[in-house]
Amino acid sequence: MRIDGLPFTAISGSGNQAYCATAVWANALTGTAGGLMGFVNPNTTYVLLYYSNTGSVTQINNSSCNNNTDFMLNATYVTNT
Repeated sequence: MRIDGLPFTAISGSGNQAYCATAVWANALTGTAGGLMGFVNPNTTYVLLYYSNTGSVTQINNSSCNNNTDFMLNATYVTNT
């Protein structure tokens, strides 16, 4: 799952400086035991949402959500601006 519409494009480039982690809180997710996380990939304007459980990381998908699911994000990311 991804959340589109960040106001600025993330920095383009290679290396870890271009990947920015976000803090994520969610309510009413199913099948996502473990920690939630989000990433802003280089040269994009969206956050990808994942959960971590027993050492593996899986992207959250629509089947994990219902009409009562909501998210709160706190993201800081580097831009070219």
